[in-house]
Amino acid sequence: MIADWFLVPGFWFLVPRTKNQGPRTGSHLHSALCTLHFEIPILVALVSLAASAPALARELRLQDLRVPTRVLGEIEYAPLVELTTALGGNVWQVNNKFIAILPPKDDPGCEIVLTQGKNRVLVNGQAVMLPVPFKFLDNEVYVPSAFLNQIFPVRLSRMPQVLSLSLSTSRDTTVLRIETDSAAFYSSIAVTSTAFRIYLQADCRIRRLDPTGLVSRIDFVQRNGTELFVNTSQPAVCRVSRTNQGVAVKFAARARRRVNTIVIDPGHGGKDPGALGTHLKEKDANLDIALRLSRRLKQVSQAEIVLTRDRDDYVALADRPRLANARQADLYVSIHCNAAPDAPGAQGFETFFLSAARTDWERAVMSRENGALAFPVPDTNKARADMVGSILRDLAQNEFLKESEDLADGIQSSVTTWLKGKDRGVKQADFVVLRNAYMPAALVECGFLTNAAEEKLLGAGDYRERIATALCGGIGQFIRAVEQQGR
Repeated sequence: MIADWFLVPGFWFLVPRTKNQGPRTGSHLHSALCTLHFEIPILVALVSLAASAPALARELRLQDLRVPTRVLGEIEYAPLVELTTALGGNVWQVNNKFIAILPPKDDPGCEIVLTQGKNRVLVNGQAVMLPVPFKFLDNEVYVPSAFLNQIFPVRLSRMPQVLSLSLSTSRDTTVLRIETDSAAFYSSIAVTSTAFRIYLQADCRIRRLDPTGLVSRIDFVQRNGTELFVNTSQPAVCRVSRTNQGVAVKFAARARRRVNTIVIDPGHGGKDPGALGTHLKEKDANLDIALRLSRRLKQVSQAEIVLTRDRDDYVALADRPRLANARQADLYVSIHCNAAPDAPGAQGFETFFLSAARTDWERAVMSRENGALAFPVPDTNKARADMVGSILRDLAQNEFLKESEDLADGIQSSVTTWLKGKDRGVKQADFVVLRNAYMPAALVECGFLTNAAEEKLLGAGDYRERIATALCGGIGQFIRAVEQQGR
């Protein structure tokens, strides 16, 4: 689930470009930064926006300078504009880059370039990679203070020191305790369900710790602080908390995952017939295949099987994934038949997952399937307009993007094996019927009604039974992989 992942979200701002971009002081930057966008990293937990508001930390002493810092998710940051101004320089914004220019004093000067959405900073043309990203928040650009001496010509005060590292295990939880001689800032990222990166803003001379319990491996990297790369022997949840002496990192085994509810969506229905063949309507073929698939799945699975419609009813596109969410489904498959009126020879089976369409064909299929929006119905469950709700929805669906692709792959492979027809492959498109489905989801196109031979096949009950058997095989293959891996 989303709450199992930890990373402070990044933020950036888009600044309107003017004809004459001049240097930006703090007040100029405040007035220019106007349009908020959110950077959403790989499969991560959303920390509340209120918790991410920059809290005053302390004054950072850099030589004779004093710059107030802020804490964002346990990491200390310094404001770029204030820091650059204190060093006698200016900050410019050009398109998606912030450029800080420091005048020459005892050194030849410095040009620092930060690019939105990237962890790489260019210092006089040389790349510096930051394991902790810089932030664009509250009309200010924040740089992690632990890395200022890599970016600016300044010397940092002494970092906290790691005094000891230890691992202990109790039942299904392993705890990594890090003791420091003073308070240190930290962050954690779940790279995968079994790989985690812990950053600690402290120096550590310890380079080895024998694994135990859930922890199967720990690697150390010293780079303006300490990075610990931790692997676990099975999928785990990582939580970091502060202790009196440092921090405690808890790795708890995830509960074994089960597919308990599967939602099957027969596309179209009622006043929306879908694609039309010479004798067959898509809505009728979809429903019959879905009913047969439902019976097949009940024979081989303990999961509850739910249909978005079990008769010739009209169901709005957006209501279909909502039903799946309401039933807390673990899997969602939408069944359709294809059409290509301008290419009557087009044939074969293809499977889609939700993502941006890349080709003209993907856009064409998306446009046709989304055409049911021409039958509007009152939307009683409108998405909240606030940004937090939008981000939560995006993160929830992005979590299942890779699994949706895996589901589509499994279905496509099974169908082409069982039916021996033309394999049109796995594709991606932005189908309304898949949007906001917070589970692995796929849309299958079971042949072309505009192809006379395939329409004849689709009109035969035994062929639709074969399609249902093939779909059941692909879905079953995916379920076994998910439950065995516990991801």
